[in-house]
Amino acid sequence: MQWIAVSNIKGGVGKSTIALSLAHWLAQKGYTVAVVDDDRNRTVSKWQARAAMNPNSEQPAFKIYPFEEIGKAEGCDYGIVDTAASVSDETIKEVTEFANIVLIPCTPDIDALTATQETADQVIANGGTYAILLNDCPRASKRENQDIAEAIADGEYELISQFVRHGIGIKRASLAGKTVEQMKGTQRLPWLDFNAAFQEFSTNYLEV
Repeated sequence: MQWIAVSNIKGGVGKSTIALSLAHWLAQKGYTVAVVDDDRNRTVSKWQARAAMNPNSEQPAFKIYPFEEIGKAEGCDYGIVDTAASVSDETIKEVTEFANIVLIPCTPDIDALTATQETADQVIANGGTYAILLNDCPRASKRENQDIAEAIADGEYELISQFVRHGIGIKRASLAGKTVEQMKGTQRLPWLDFNAAFQEFSTNYLEV
């Protein structure tokens, strides 16, 4: 079993959306997947409740457990932990020791960049493996997106080359208890980015 922690010391960078989307992507590939909700906001668990109540939402092909029931995830091919924001250095150390890899979401702004670099530094200091995913990138701000990407690359950090665009479909999917792939028309476009990013992540960082 491989464990993936989705973590950043800053909140609001899309951890829960990425955890759910990655779980969906891996399940589509035929793997058994469990998402463990360790976020104090319980975003993943609330999404699961909305999915169960929405007759137009396909039920997820992966399991979701609160952190207290993490043992139930044992035996799956992949376990994905959606960690809390504003975690301490000690928590990052524990996450690094536990997970095979830490996936670090980063939005294209200076505060998120600084927090992302600090998170990656902690993972590195504890001998872990990580990859950074640039997420929620406005299509009208290509220069800013590229500047953040170049800053990450200049620091010799591990960056997934595929960005994930900003899209209203991500928020609406969350509110409806759907995956981004289930959205229609242009609201589904961010899924194309997720698909390419996860393919790159899987090829370069996962044992498949």
